[in-house]
Amino acid sequence: MRGKQSGFTLLELLVVIALLGIVMTALASTFMSGSQATTLALSRAELQQETVNAEQLIASRVKEAYYVFPPGQTLVLGSSSANLRTNPLTGNTTWTVGTHPILALILPPRNPALTCAASTNDGCYRFFAYYPVKRSVWVAGSSGAANPGDDAANGESWVLVEYRDYYYEQSPVGSTPTLPPTAGSDANLLSDYIAPTNTAGATYTMFNYLPGTAATTGVTGVRISLATGRVVNGKLTRLPDATGTYDMTVYPLNLGRVAVP
Repeated sequence: MRGKQSGFTLLELLVVIALLGIVMTALASTFMSGSQATTLALSRAELQQETVNAEQLIASRVKEAYYVFPPGQTLVLGSSSANLRTNPLTGNTTWTVGTHPILALILPPRNPALTCAASTNDGCYRFFAYYPVKRSVWVAGSSGAANPGDDAANGESWVLVEYRDYYYEQSPVGSTPTLPPTAGSDANLLSDYIAPTNTAGATYTMFNYLPGTAATTGVTGVRISLATGRVVNGKLTRLPDATGTYDMTVYPLNLGRVAVP
């Protein structure tokens, strides 16, 4: 007598295939969710570290400063490579300390024993400024290593810039300091994905000057405040939180001290 043959009917096979599809879909969803969570965590860590590093570098410059440009001082950063110097609040290269997010400093020579000249700029007083530029504007105007790459989802975000020059033709000592008279200043990318200071519901002041009378009595301290934000996978990550900032108060140690050999 021939035994009964065992196997799956077509209906049973279809049920098995459907169940496998459900399981695979669930696994894929879990994998994608885990991958997105990992990407988000890495992005948060990178944003935080880069922003804190930028703040610490600025603080080191402030500590070394011979002079800090006070609130009310107007600074025109020139027309050469103007898009790398464009005020994101006004669209031009004119900045007013205290009104716009800019910090400008004069640092003493690295080696005061040297005569200041283009070939020996270690003997020159140095000008530094820190300010933001809209990210899309910076990307359009920069190249090479200075260009962080296009990111359409974050075009309205800002980058933080370090602008530097030397006082070759004149010394800032003994008079009311002005901008360096040369036109060959360098604007360099310091930090990416800086949160704009004018975002509704999350406004902040990037540079506060101490004391409250600094505009007339001179600056004796600077409070640096930075926030970072980036859209990743369609979701905005802002640090340290939705409205806060990383804050650091710094006091210059060389105010008014003339560098001597």
